[in-house]
Amino acid sequence: MYHSMYYPDDVDVRVPYVAPLNFSVEDQRIYEFLDRVGSAGERRKVRRFQKLALKEQERLLPEFVEFSRENGYSYDYAGGFEKAYEYCVLEYSFAFWQWGYATAGEIPGRRAGPRELIEHMNRVAGFDYFSDQFILEYQPFFYQALTEMGYYGYELEEFDKFILHVDNPVFTFTLPDGLEYSFDGEISRKLQHYLEEEAENFIFIYGEYDTWSATAVNLDNGNGSKVFVKEGGSHRTRINNMPEAQKKLVYHTIAGYLAQP
Repeated sequence: MYHSMYYPDDVDVRVPYVAPLNFSVEDQRIYEFLDRVGSAGERRKVRRFQKLALKEQERLLPEFVEFSRENGYSYDYAGGFEKAYEYCVLEYSFAFWQWGYATAGEIPGRRAGPRELIEHMNRVAGFDYFSDQFILEYQPFFYQALTEMGYYGYELEEFDKFILHVDNPVFTFTLPDGLEYSFDGEISRKLQHYLEEEAENFIFIYGEYDTWSATAVNLDNGNGSKVFVKEGGSHRTRINNMPEAQKKLVYHTIAGYLAQP
């Protein structure tokens, strides 16, 4: 999207996968999405697991530390093992719907042992996301997200009585200490205007359950751009795993764009 805004003549057809358009460092539409995605029963199971993981963190933290060390993860940027653990728990709901690596029926309960709970949480949320190793590699992206592209955060109020360490709901901890920065939403507003008024031949593809669909581009403009949403799809939605009828429509749309003079 950004490339085409600045270089609109470079390509004939654009097919962005998972293209969020955020308007703040903590885009509130993420929270609204998580309050309605899936079924009420599934959402309850997700929240119940998060509360269990926070209430039981004294019992689970040693396993988290051991698992992290086995995989070479350190968490200085996040603020140490305790804060990193809580961030991983808070991330769980976002990642559960984003990736779809587990179903609600696979979420373990309080009878599960520490290793099972930790391995499940890592499978869903990915502890590496808060590791120094990941943050350092993706620090340029985090800087861009926190200054121009926007991002997301976590609702702390629901878990307030269980949280012992985290007091920052957004990702400012990913940036170097002492760095001065501020968010400028002008580029997002310019991009929205471009997509609504000028963009041509875009095919946006989203998964219905992908949390980033909360801030999806919402248009079907007169220039022919289309939005396709795979029912029940996740962040892993691609043309080749869409339903056959929808896939054919995408290919037909691409062929139509390419046939234009």
